[in-house]
Amino acid sequence: MSRRVFIYLSGPYANIGDSLIRRRALAWARLAGTPLVLIDGKWVKSWDQSLRLVEKDQLFRSRPAWFKAACFHAGNRPMLMIEPGEFNTDRRFLRSQLYLLVVSIAIRAKGGVVVQLPRSLARRSRVGNFIHRLTIRPGPRTLWRDRPSWESLGSRGQVVPDIGFDDPDSAERAARQRLSLVISLRADRTPLPSYVLAALQSFAKSAGLNIIALSQVAEDDPRTFEMAKAMNAKAVPWGSRDSEDQEVVARALYDSSIVVVSDRLHVLILAALHGGAPVEIASGPSGKVANHFIVVGLADVSYDTALLVDEVSVVKALSAAAARGGEVADAVKYARQRLTHVQQSLLER
Repeated sequence: MSRRVFIYLSGPYANIGDSLIRRRALAWARLAGTPLVLIDGKWVKSWDQSLRLVEKDQLFRSRPAWFKAACFHAGNRPMLMIEPGEFNTDRRFLRSQLYLLVVSIAIRAKGGVVVQLPRSLARRSRVGNFIHRLTIRPGPRTLWRDRPSWESLGSRGQVVPDIGFDDPDSAERAARQRLSLVISLRADRTPLPSYVLAALQSFAKSAGLNIIALSQVAEDDPRTFEMAKAMNAKAVPWGSRDSEDQEVVARALYDSSIVVVSDRLHVLILAALHGGAPVEIASGPSGKVANHFIVVGLADVSYDTALLVDEVSVVKALSAAAARGGEVADAVKYARQRLTHVQQSLLER
């Protein structure tokens, strides 16, 4: 009997980046053995479809049933695989953290191991951090996708690229004519200043590019329409599409883009995977985008509007980004190779 891999996936999210990294987590779990997948949250057909579940995946939608399987039907040398992405250890998530701790104890009692797929830590607490350390027992199977998160849990484990870079759907794609500048912004952040929008228009006009405002997350539709109206650009909202359909649309746009401007990490990762130069322009960026791209060797991706103080400086930043095609391609190549090596080393242990 193949190793049983207990993998926890949260959701559902109307968010292409979230479905992408969980889809890759499932792919890694299948390589390790037979996935026993807890899909937490309410059932949504489009979420299941975006994960691209297969017959081999044993699905659980009940925490007690999944826990019972881990305790009594884990088999020999089972594995607990903790989903990738951003997570929190503050008070709101203590119950979920305790649940995973108990599952990890059950898995280790069967001679199994715990693998944390590439994660980053956002909101935190001392108690929550302590519980998480007990769950993962930081070591070579504990993967972090940015250095600050690695440092916050004791600088143990490995810092590796975001698992989204391990995306087969963007590999070996045919070269296309790049005639677009794509902008995709969060709806819950401070809008970009008017001089930044003017700079985007000026740069696009001088480079002969079409500006397209895109939603990679459904809740960003209001900002997408706002940007399109402000710059007389085409709007590509999420609207009534499901996640799979919107992902197809987004990938096609990134294939045709020279520069992609966003304050969302996985917009910029997908852009880079498809050959578009990633650029974050935001008011007081958190450092999340910069920290994740540093891991793959790509600096100067993120810009603060406090430093880009006028239209000229924004155009200069966009022009520099547009000239980085080779550098972006090298970073993506490195990220893929590093993740392949990490994946193979996990399976050998």
